[in-house]
Amino acid sequence: MENKIDVLYVHPGRHASDYNIPVGLIGLMNSIDCTKIGKMYYEITDGIILKSKIIVMDCHWYFSLSEIERLSSIFKKIKKDIIIIIGGHTATIFAKYIIDRFKVDFVIKGDAEIPFPLLIKELLGGRNGRHVPNIVNKKFVTPQSYSLTSKDFSDCDYINIDWFPLLELRMKKVHRLIEFGCNEQLGIYPLIPIYKGCKYNCEFCYTKQTSHIRLYKRGFILRTAESIIKDLLLCSHHKYIRQVYMVADFINLTKESFYKKILSQKYNVNLYYEFEHFNSPDLPILTKMISCFRKCYFAFVFGEPFNNNPKIRFNYLSKVLDYFESLNKEIGVKIYYGGSNRTMRYCRELQLRHKELTLSSYKQWFRPVPFICKNNNINKISYFSFWKKKANKDSAFYFLAQSLKDGEYRFQLLMGKLCLDQKKYHRAVHYIRKALNLNPHKSIAHFYLAKAYFGLNQYREAIRNVKKADYKEIDIRFFLGSCYEKIKQFNKAIKEYREAENIDKKNPKINLSLFNCYTSINRKKQANKELEKLNNKIRNIKDI
Repeated sequence: MENKIDVLYVHPGRHASDYNIPVGLIGLMNSIDCTKIGKMYYEITDGIILKSKIIVMDCHWYFSLSEIERLSSIFKKIKKDIIIIIGGHTATIFAKYIIDRFKVDFVIKGDAEIPFPLLIKELLGGRNGRHVPNIVNKKFVTPQSYSLTSKDFSDCDYINIDWFPLLELRMKKVHRLIEFGCNEQLGIYPLIPIYKGCKYNCEFCYTKQTSHIRLYKRGFILRTAESIIKDLLLCSHHKYIRQVYMVADFINLTKESFYKKILSQKYNVNLYYEFEHFNSPDLPILTKMISCFRKCYFAFVFGEPFNNNPKIRFNYLSKVLDYFESLNKEIGVKIYYGGSNRTMRYCRELQLRHKELTLSSYKQWFRPVPFICKNNNINKISYFSFWKKKANKDSAFYFLAQSLKDGEYRFQLLMGKLCLDQKKYHRAVHYIRKALNLNPHKSIAHFYLAKAYFGLNQYREAIRNVKKADYKEIDIRFFLGSCYEKIKQFNKAIKEYREAENIDKKNPKINLSLFNCYTSINRKKQANKELEKLNNKIRNIKDI
């Protein structure tokens, strides 16, 4: 058979985003010297599986476990002798269970920087992999004797993705459009890894020291500053990369000499940087970061359990935001907030003072784990048993054709949303219309299209599209009211604003819009009532 594939990497579905490929997996795939290709789960066809010798899938978070179970069954049905390898954090925790229940041949436990290329070499050479560390197989288990070293960590290539055609094509499009900031749904690439593990031992975090020592036989480990500088310079001269992502905060978890060495260079690329939850960098460090990169977008965390004194955090963030505004540069700031109502009031106060500030709830970080593990036994309501439907046909394409359509719909919609956020309304209409051609019944797509038309001052077209969206949402009701207000149909606008107020009685924007409508039609009594409500709500926000 022509064009045989030694290693096929399949990124399984049910992740938070199709395009968030684990950065460690990129490094592993670049470490093997053979014929390799990466595919999204929805790209797979029978022909690709039949050409392949080995299939690799990542299992970092637990969300994709059911999809890995389903896909491995499909792959084995099409080609019985294909070898399937699974690795990642969740795979490490549930290695024995996965190998017993799933149609999987190998699970790599813990760090894979050396075991993975060794195992691939053994299997392609016709051997069984018994001499490779950190391996779990149905017939044998090898000792978990390998732990990652700083040298192995630093030697990996985390930038090259030419072996993954669709991902590379998507990332080119994203980087062409993106100014700066972070849209996690469209993928975080390139993510520059700094360290693995953590120096802290927080109970709510899986990277705590005790977990890493138990699972990986090591604690906190750091790449060399030289390897990080090399990656940043490579991205600075890359043909399409415009922004790099650092979600591992090396400023607060490393020595001063380490981060000063990294910040001693100039990088011709934008930076998205998430600060570690507890400590706050001082203004000289922020100034140095801003001077090293073309543009900077910083993310901070505000709320329990990360910051136990919201007043101190509020004062610090106020000082930082005021300082950024004084620099007269384009600097983006996002605040992940959560916890008490008091914290949320502080965040709203910050947003009132700084209109460009982005707020994002981190509630999704703490979603409950949908399976219970006790003594390596999984209970009956396990997430593993989510997929129960068996195959009616032998074709993988039969199962995945709808997934291909869904995957393409999500990408076009996300690109449209990105253009919308950047006020590129004509481009937004182009992408969102493509998404609606694939799935014309999606409420959110009609809402985004309406917002694009609103930006183009085509208010009647915006009304036509927003009416196809879900009327229970406050944003949609408020938006529809704004459209009617723009075309001077004030009575209809008032009706929609009232519906929005019934959904959210604490939102001062609604009362401001009602005040404007009543003023426009000369109903002064009602306008004064709305003005009084508006003042009361603003006082409540400020009365922290």
